[in-house]
Amino acid sequence: MITASGELVPAVTTYYSNGNNAPNALTSWKPNRDGTGTSPANFLAGNIFVVQGTGNGGTTPHSMTTSATWSVSGTNSAVIIENGATLTATSAITHRFYNYFSNKRWRL
Repeated sequence: MITASGELVPAVTTYYSNGNNAPNALTSWKPNRDGTGTSPANFLAGNIFVVQGTGNGGTTPHSMTTSATWSVSGTNSAVIIENGATLTATSAITHRFYNYFSNKRWRL
């Protein structure tokens, strides 16, 4: 992607949880809310990872628990936990987190 100032910035992809899986597993994430599409190649490319909550297309909110250390990095990367969803860390998680309340983005 090229910004208005002419800077070349890698495109960011949003990936959605596809069930009650370990968030540190690449196969736990897909680019479509319905669980279809190709999983990310890594967690280092500045993408957005959304743990699906009550607005995930009719299924129950997802509850994810780490099975190993999970590091998400890269410019503009984010981990978002939607309303009703849970993310439990039994191993280290490194990144900044966001939650959405009443359509407002809060940094945690």
